[in-house]
Amino acid sequence: MKWKMKAIPLLLSLSLVLAFGGSCFAAPAKSVSPKAAANAKAPAAKLPGGATGREAFFVSVDWLRDNTRGVVLLDARPASLYSGGHIPGAVNAEWQSFCSMKGLPGSRGWATILAPKSLAARIGALGIDGNRPVIVYGEPGSWGQEGFVALALRMAGVTGVRVLDGGWPAWRSAGLPVTKEYPKPRPANFVLKSFRNDLLATVEHIRERMGSAKLLDVRTLEEYKGARYFSEKRGGHLPGAILVPYNNLIGRDGLLLPDEDLRALFGKANLAPEDEIIVYDTAGVRSAYVTWVLLMLGYGNVRNYDASFHEWAGIPELTVETGDPGELPVLVAAPATEKKPSEPSAPPSGAETAVLSADNAPQSAGGSPQPLKPVPIAIKPVSPDMAPQSAGEPSQPAKPDPVPVKPASADVRPVPPSTAQSAVPAAARITAVRWNKDGRKIRAVVDLDRVSEPRVLVKPGLVELSFGALPAATLPGLPSPYGKEVSVVLVESAGQAVLRFSHTAKSVRHFQLEKPYRYVLDFQF
Repeated sequence: MKWKMKAIPLLLSLSLVLAFGGSCFAAPAKSVSPKAAANAKAPAAKLPGGATGREAFFVSVDWLRDNTRGVVLLDARPASLYSGGHIPGAVNAEWQSFCSMKGLPGSRGWATILAPKSLAARIGALGIDGNRPVIVYGEPGSWGQEGFVALALRMAGVTGVRVLDGGWPAWRSAGLPVTKEYPKPRPANFVLKSFRNDLLATVEHIRERMGSAKLLDVRTLEEYKGARYFSEKRGGHLPGAILVPYNNLIGRDGLLLPDEDLRALFGKANLAPEDEIIVYDTAGVRSAYVTWVLLMLGYGNVRNYDASFHEWAGIPELTVETGDPGELPVLVAAPATEKKPSEPSAPPSGAETAVLSADNAPQSAGGSPQPLKPVPIAIKPVSPDMAPQSAGEPSQPAKPDPVPVKPASADVRPVPPSTAQSAVPAAARITAVRWNKDGRKIRAVVDLDRVSEPRVLVKPGLVELSFGALPAATLPGLPSPYGKEVSVVLVESAGQAVLRFSHTAKSVRHFQLEKPYRYVLDFQF
């Protein structure tokens, strides 16, 4: 009994410990770290609104700055540029990853959009489930990769796709955060319910519609005329194609031109919203961006030829045309008027046709507009050291290779360049961008016809040359042949031209040379 009396207090104490301290044996509650809370998936951002117009296709830097965590952000630039710095949270999505790249350029099916099943798998791998807005950015004026990626997503039925107006340069210029970290997208199960074939053109469709659809070439003037920068099988353009270079859509500030300017640009090319328009370039990339813009403007029947000129030029039985600047339909921008019977019918001289008014109508050396015929007008290039004939002299037919000839009489003298009759513009001209690669160095040389020292802006991965000059009518050297290491964008405005070089070089050296005047950039890798 005595041991029981001693055991009772002990048992009572033990029961009290279990009653009040039992929680000590329970599993501790899980706590959420601040870092995990910060990385929690934010709610989907609300787009500015609008089913049509600019807000249905583009967003601004200010909007993206406030909504980066509520969107899927895709960087469409080459991987080499992406690795040098990108917007935080952006996943690299090169245009090639949405295409079948089997074979070689010029072979049938090369660089065409993936089959629907493969395209859906690619979209899902980027973390796109269709519930969150998708913002794509690139480098406007370079290649238009952002337009290609955005158009591919829209073809696949992804809703809420927008392009960042101004792209990477606009983000950098705003002083917003940049990172080199590689985010890992969370794969999503994207279901492709339908595919927009009406946004895509094939070679068979073009051949069927050759007589009724309008073909829009958005490459450079040099490519249109026959230059082969990318190992095309042949040079030139599709028969009857209209030229509106892709770079013409971008303003001096690097942003897409206002809607009214874009409509005027396409209107001068005789493109109407009700037309069926088939857009192409070399591999369907720049043309996809222009297709995106045309859709924004309300052109309802637009198709992108994704295989583009690479494929067309590689099919021997298909016709390819070449021509000089005067044969471009975009230059015939004024209504045709008939000449009076008493007027001479002599062809205009090369110097006269080289002077263009604001609406692209040729002017005589004296400045009075000349009537346009509904046929192409040949415009011969004028050398800067050749002065035009005076208005009182009879015009001479243009020769294929004009050669300066001494005047037959001492009374016949060239007009001084300072007079209003001169075809030489008052502003300096950028005549070419030349490239060379030697080992780990890429050199870009900007040629000008006179001294025009630029304002130079140097930032990590970016060099801007702002000239008080305008580019010549043809500017060889654009785009860069070394686009993965150095890309260049030309942006022009009244009396100004900006060459914006984006690069992955470790260092950049720049200097000027004279006689002739040149500005040199050496990118060291």
